[in-house]
Amino acid sequence: MLVSSDAAFSTALDDALVPAGMAVVTVGEAAAPSIGELSAESRRLADREHATATVWLLPAPTGATLVTYDRNVDRLLVRELPYAPPLSPTQAAEAARMVRTMLRALRVTPDSDQLPAPMKIAPPAPPPPSPPWLAIDLGGGAWFAAPAETSALAGYAAVVWRPQGFGAAVTGDVAPEAGFMTPAFVGRVRDIVVAAEARKAFEVHSRIHIAPTAGVALHLIELHGDLVEGAPVDSHSYDPALRLGATAHYSLPRGIEIGLAVSGDCLLRRQRYEVGNEEILTIPRIQVLTRLIVGIRL
Repeated sequence: MLVSSDAAFSTALDDALVPAGMAVVTVGEAAAPSIGELSAESRRLADREHATATVWLLPAPTGATLVTYDRNVDRLLVRELPYAPPLSPTQAAEAARMVRTMLRALRVTPDSDQLPAPMKIAPPAPPPPSPPWLAIDLGGGAWFAAPAETSALAGYAAVVWRPQGFGAAVTGDVAPEAGFMTPAFVGRVRDIVVAAEARKAFEVHSRIHIAPTAGVALHLIELHGDLVEGAPVDSHSYDPALRLGATAHYSLPRGIEIGLAVSGDCLLRRQRYEVGNEEILTIPRIQVLTRLIVGIRL
Protein backbone atom coordinates (compact mmCIF):
# COMPACT_ATOMS: atom_id res chain seq x y z
CA MET A 1 0.00 0.00 0.00
CA LEU A 2 1.29 3.45 -0.98
CA VAL A 3 0.20 6.51 0.96
CA SER A 4 1.00 9.31 -1.51
CA SER A 5 -0.59 11.21 -4.36
CA ASP A 6 2.67 11.43 -6.36
CA ALA A 7 1.80 9.75 -9.70
CA ALA A 8 5.41 9.38 -10.88
CA PHE A 9 6.41 7.66 -7.63
CA SER A 10 3.40 5.32 -7.77
CA THR A 11 4.27 4.23 -11.31
CA ALA A 12 7.98 3.76 -10.51
CA LEU A 13 7.19 1.79 -7.35
CA ASP A 14 4.86 -0.52 -9.24
CA ASP A 15 7.58 -1.18 -11.87
CA ALA A 16 10.16 -1.87 -9.15
CA LEU A 17 8.02 -4.40 -7.25
CA VAL A 18 6.48 -6.33 -10.18
CA PRO A 19 9.51 -8.69 -10.46
CA ALA A 20 8.93 -9.66 -6.80
CA GLY A 21 5.29 -10.53 -7.52
CA MET A 22 3.92 -7.50 -5.64
CA ALA A 23 1.27 -5.03 -6.80
CA VAL A 24 0.92 -1.44 -5.54
CA VAL A 25 -2.39 -0.04 -4.24
CA THR A 26 -2.39 3.76 -3.87
CA VAL A 27 -4.68 5.36 -1.29
CA GLY A 28 -3.61 8.98 -1.93
CA GLU A 29 -2.73 11.51 0.70
CA ALA A 30 -3.44 10.84 4.38
CA ALA A 31 -2.79 12.76 7.52
CA ALA A 32 0.66 11.89 8.75
CA PRO A 33 0.61 10.47 12.27
CA SER A 34 3.20 11.27 14.87
CA ILE A 35 6.43 9.33 14.98
CA GLY A 36 5.16 7.26 17.91
CA GLU A 37 1.98 6.31 16.06
CA LEU A 38 3.53 5.76 12.63
CA SER A 39 4.05 2.03 13.11
CA ALA A 40 0.54 1.43 14.45
CA GLU A 41 -1.07 3.49 11.67
CA SER A 42 0.96 1.65 9.02
CA ARG A 43 -0.19 -1.67 10.48
CA ARG A 44 -3.83 -0.52 10.49
CA LEU A 45 -3.69 0.55 6.84
CA ALA A 46 -1.99 -2.70 5.80
CA ASP A 47 -4.62 -4.79 7.61
CA ARG A 48 -7.43 -2.78 6.10
CA GLU A 49 -6.27 -3.47 2.54
CA HIS A 50 -4.84 -6.95 3.28
CA ALA A 51 -1.42 -5.64 2.22
CA THR A 52 2.00 -6.97 3.16
CA ALA A 53 3.65 -3.55 3.38
CA THR A 54 2.84 0.16 3.74
CA VAL A 55 4.93 2.91 2.12
CA TRP A 56 4.64 6.60 3.03
CA LEU A 57 6.01 9.53 1.04
CA LEU A 58 5.79 12.44 3.49
CA PRO A 59 6.79 16.02 2.71
CA ALA A 60 9.61 17.39 4.87
CA PRO A 61 11.13 20.90 5.31
CA THR A 62 14.23 20.03 3.25
CA GLY A 63 12.79 17.35 0.95
CA ALA A 64 10.71 14.30 1.77
CA THR A 65 10.65 11.39 4.21
CA LEU A 66 10.30 7.82 2.95
CA VAL A 67 8.77 5.36 5.44
CA THR A 68 8.57 1.66 4.65
CA TYR A 69 6.67 -0.74 6.92
CA ASP A 70 6.61 -4.55 6.62
CA ARG A 71 3.52 -6.23 8.11
CA ASN A 72 5.13 -9.68 8.41
CA VAL A 73 7.87 -8.52 10.78
CA ASP A 74 5.91 -5.48 12.14
CA ARG A 75 8.86 -3.12 11.70
CA LEU A 76 9.55 0.02 9.69
CA LEU A 77 12.51 1.92 8.26
CA VAL A 78 12.75 5.66 7.68
CA ARG A 79 14.94 7.40 5.09
CA GLU A 80 15.29 11.09 4.26
CA LEU A 81 15.12 12.12 0.58
CA PRO A 82 16.95 15.27 -0.61
CA TYR A 83 14.13 16.22 -2.97
CA ALA A 84 10.51 17.19 -2.33
CA PRO A 85 7.40 15.91 -4.13
CA PRO A 86 6.22 15.97 -6.81
CA LEU A 87 9.14 13.76 -7.91
CA SER A 88 10.63 13.74 -11.35
CA PRO A 89 10.75 10.34 -13.19
CA THR A 90 14.43 9.96 -12.29
CA GLN A 91 13.82 10.85 -8.64
CA ALA A 92 10.77 8.55 -8.51
CA ALA A 93 12.78 5.61 -9.91
CA GLU A 94 15.54 6.19 -7.36
CA ALA A 95 13.04 6.35 -4.50
CA ALA A 96 11.30 3.17 -5.74
CA ARG A 97 14.62 1.28 -5.76
CA MET A 98 15.22 2.54 -2.23
CA VAL A 99 11.83 1.12 -1.12
CA ARG A 100 12.70 -2.25 -2.65
CA THR A 101 16.01 -2.26 -0.75
CA MET A 102 14.29 -1.28 2.51
CA LEU A 103 11.73 -4.08 2.15
CA ARG A 104 14.49 -6.58 1.50
CA ALA A 105 16.39 -5.36 4.57
CA LEU A 106 13.31 -5.63 6.76
CA ARG A 107 12.63 -9.21 5.70
CA VAL A 108 16.14 -10.59 6.06
CA THR A 109 17.39 -8.67 9.15
CA PRO A 110 16.63 -10.63 12.35
CA ASP A 111 15.34 -8.89 15.45
CA SER A 112 17.99 -7.96 17.96
CA ASP A 113 16.73 -10.49 20.52
CA GLN A 114 16.72 -13.44 18.12
CA LEU A 115 19.61 -15.77 17.52
CA PRO A 116 20.31 -16.94 14.02
CA ALA A 117 19.11 -20.41 13.22
CA PRO A 118 21.81 -23.06 13.58
CA MET A 119 23.42 -24.13 10.38
CA LYS A 120 22.44 -27.62 9.31
CA ILE A 121 25.16 -29.61 7.64
CA ALA A 122 23.92 -32.47 5.51
CA PRO A 123 25.68 -35.76 6.13
CA PRO A 124 28.00 -36.84 3.33
CA ALA A 125 26.47 -39.10 0.73
CA PRO A 126 27.52 -42.71 1.06
CA PRO A 127 30.03 -43.82 -1.56
CA PRO A 128 28.59 -45.84 -4.45
CA PRO A 129 29.00 -49.59 -4.05
CA SER A 130 32.02 -51.03 -5.80
CA PRO A 131 31.22 -53.28 -8.77
CA PRO A 132 31.62 -57.03 -8.23
CA TRP A 133 34.91 -58.51 -9.41
CA LEU A 134 33.82 -62.14 -9.68
CA ALA A 135 30.62 -64.07 -10.37
CA ILE A 136 29.78 -67.76 -10.38
CA ASP A 137 26.86 -68.90 -12.56
CA LEU A 138 25.06 -72.25 -12.58
CA GLY A 139 22.15 -73.28 -14.75
CA GLY A 140 20.68 -75.54 -17.37
CA GLY A 141 19.04 -75.32 -20.72
CA ALA A 142 18.57 -76.74 -24.20
CA TRP A 143 21.32 -77.88 -26.54
CA PHE A 144 20.17 -77.54 -30.13
CA ALA A 145 21.88 -79.60 -32.86
CA ALA A 146 23.39 -81.86 -30.21
CA PRO A 147 25.53 -84.81 -31.38
CA ALA A 148 22.63 -87.30 -31.13
CA GLU A 149 20.73 -85.37 -33.82
CA THR A 150 18.13 -84.06 -31.32
CA SER A 151 17.87 -81.25 -28.84
CA ALA A 152 19.04 -82.23 -25.35
CA LEU A 153 19.14 -80.81 -21.87
CA ALA A 154 22.54 -79.67 -20.67
CA GLY A 155 24.05 -78.39 -17.43
CA TYR A 156 26.04 -75.16 -17.36
CA ALA A 157 28.65 -73.56 -15.10
CA ALA A 158 30.71 -70.40 -15.49
CA VAL A 159 33.25 -68.32 -13.60
CA VAL A 160 33.16 -64.67 -14.67
CA TRP A 161 35.81 -62.06 -13.93
CA ARG A 162 34.43 -58.48 -13.73
CA PRO A 163 30.80 -59.42 -14.56
CA GLN A 164 29.61 -55.79 -14.84
CA GLY A 165 32.44 -54.39 -16.97
CA PHE A 166 34.98 -55.50 -19.53
CA GLY A 167 36.04 -58.96 -18.39
CA ALA A 168 36.40 -62.63 -19.21
CA ALA A 169 34.70 -65.93 -18.45
CA VAL A 170 35.46 -69.64 -18.42
CA THR A 171 32.36 -71.76 -19.07
CA GLY A 172 31.44 -75.41 -19.31
CA ASP A 173 28.47 -77.32 -20.74
CA VAL A 174 27.74 -81.01 -20.34
CA ALA A 175 24.74 -83.17 -21.26
CA PRO A 176 23.87 -86.74 -20.30
CA GLU A 177 24.88 -89.42 -22.74
CA ALA A 178 22.36 -89.82 -25.57
CA GLY A 179 21.69 -93.22 -27.08
CA PHE A 180 21.17 -93.79 -30.79
CA MET A 181 20.98 -96.71 -33.23
CA THR A 182 21.80 -97.21 -36.91
CA PRO A 183 21.72 -100.37 -39.05
CA ALA A 184 25.45 -100.81 -38.38
CA PHE A 185 25.88 -99.42 -34.84
CA VAL A 186 24.24 -99.23 -31.43
CA GLY A 187 25.76 -96.91 -28.86
CA ARG A 188 25.83 -93.68 -26.92
CA VAL A 189 27.42 -90.29 -27.46
CA ARG A 190 28.19 -87.29 -25.27
CA ASP A 191 29.67 -83.83 -25.91
CA ILE A 192 31.44 -81.88 -23.15
CA VAL A 193 32.28 -78.26 -23.97
CA VAL A 194 34.78 -75.93 -22.30
CA ALA A 195 35.06 -72.32 -23.52
CA ALA A 196 37.04 -69.16 -22.82
CA GLU A 197 35.23 -65.91 -23.62
CA ALA A 198 35.88 -62.18 -23.61
CA ARG A 199 32.86 -60.08 -22.62
CA LYS A 200 31.73 -56.48 -22.17
CA ALA A 201 28.71 -55.79 -19.97
CA PHE A 202 26.39 -52.85 -20.71
CA GLU A 203 23.97 -51.44 -18.13
CA VAL A 204 20.49 -51.01 -19.65
CA HIS A 205 18.87 -50.51 -16.23
CA SER A 206 20.13 -50.19 -12.67
CA ARG A 207 19.47 -53.92 -12.24
CA ILE A 208 19.87 -55.23 -15.80
CA HIS A 209 23.17 -55.90 -17.63
CA ILE A 210 23.62 -57.38 -21.09
CA ALA A 211 27.03 -58.74 -22.09
CA PRO A 212 27.95 -59.77 -25.65
CA THR A 213 30.64 -62.48 -25.63
CA ALA A 214 33.18 -63.86 -28.09
CA GLY A 215 35.78 -66.58 -27.69
CA VAL A 216 36.83 -70.12 -28.45
CA ALA A 217 35.43 -73.46 -27.35
CA LEU A 218 36.66 -77.04 -27.27
CA HIS A 219 34.20 -79.93 -27.78
CA LEU A 220 35.19 -83.28 -26.25
CA ILE A 221 33.07 -85.87 -28.07
CA GLU A 222 32.84 -89.35 -26.54
CA LEU A 223 31.39 -92.21 -28.60
CA HIS A 224 30.79 -95.68 -27.08
CA GLY A 225 28.98 -98.68 -28.50
CA ASP A 226 29.14 -101.81 -30.60
CA LEU A 227 29.10 -102.47 -34.29
CA VAL A 228 26.59 -104.96 -35.64
CA GLU A 229 29.31 -107.56 -36.18
CA GLY A 230 30.18 -107.24 -32.48
CA ALA A 231 33.30 -105.08 -32.52
CA PRO A 232 33.32 -102.47 -29.70
CA VAL A 233 33.83 -98.75 -30.42
CA ASP A 234 35.36 -96.37 -27.87
CA SER A 235 36.29 -93.03 -29.41
CA HIS A 236 37.30 -89.62 -28.04
CA SER A 237 37.82 -86.59 -30.27
CA TYR A 238 38.56 -82.93 -29.65
CA ASP A 239 36.93 -80.37 -31.93
CA PRO A 240 37.89 -76.67 -31.58
CA ALA A 241 35.20 -74.10 -32.32
CA LEU A 242 34.62 -70.36 -32.54
CA ARG A 243 31.94 -68.96 -30.23
CA LEU A 244 29.65 -65.91 -30.23
CA GLY A 245 26.99 -65.27 -27.61
CA ALA A 246 25.28 -62.95 -25.17
CA THR A 247 24.29 -63.04 -21.52
CA ALA A 248 21.57 -61.01 -19.77
CA HIS A 249 21.49 -60.70 -15.97
CA TYR A 250 18.91 -59.25 -13.58
CA SER A 251 20.35 -58.33 -10.18
CA LEU A 252 18.56 -59.30 -6.96
CA PRO A 253 19.41 -58.37 -3.35
CA ARG A 254 22.30 -60.04 -1.51
CA GLY A 255 24.43 -60.42 -4.64
CA ILE A 256 22.11 -62.91 -6.35
CA GLU A 257 21.31 -62.62 -10.06
CA ILE A 258 19.22 -64.54 -12.57
CA GLY A 259 19.56 -64.48 -16.32
CA LEU A 260 19.70 -66.06 -19.73
CA ALA A 261 22.79 -67.09 -21.67
CA VAL A 262 22.82 -67.94 -25.38
CA SER A 263 25.83 -69.02 -27.43
CA GLY A 264 26.50 -70.43 -30.86
CA ASP A 265 29.54 -72.59 -31.70
CA CYS A 266 30.98 -73.13 -35.17
CA LEU A 267 33.17 -76.24 -35.18
CA LEU A 268 36.33 -75.79 -37.20
CA ARG A 269 36.12 -79.30 -38.62
CA ARG A 270 33.21 -81.54 -39.46
CA GLN A 271 33.33 -84.79 -37.48
CA ARG A 272 31.96 -87.92 -39.17
CA TYR A 273 31.92 -91.51 -37.96
CA GLU A 274 31.63 -94.18 -40.67
CA VAL A 275 31.67 -97.97 -40.90
CA GLY A 276 32.60 -99.03 -44.37
CA ASN A 277 30.42 -96.94 -46.66
CA GLU A 278 27.79 -96.28 -44.00
CA GLU A 279 27.78 -93.14 -41.90
CA ILE A 280 26.78 -93.85 -38.32
CA LEU A 281 27.09 -90.35 -36.79
CA THR A 282 27.74 -86.79 -37.94
CA ILE A 283 28.53 -84.01 -35.49
CA PRO A 284 26.75 -80.81 -36.61
CA ARG A 285 29.16 -77.99 -37.32
CA ILE A 286 26.81 -75.32 -35.92
CA GLN A 287 25.55 -75.86 -32.37
CA VAL A 288 23.42 -73.51 -30.26
CA LEU A 289 23.10 -73.60 -26.48
CA THR A 290 20.59 -71.69 -24.37
CA ARG A 291 20.60 -71.69 -20.56
CA LEU A 292 18.65 -70.26 -17.66
CA ILE A 293 21.18 -69.33 -15.02
CA VAL A 294 21.38 -68.35 -11.36
CA GLY A 295 24.53 -66.63 -10.14
CA ILE A 296 26.16 -65.01 -7.17
CA ARG A 297 28.34 -61.88 -7.34
CA LEU A 298 31.43 -61.61 -5.16
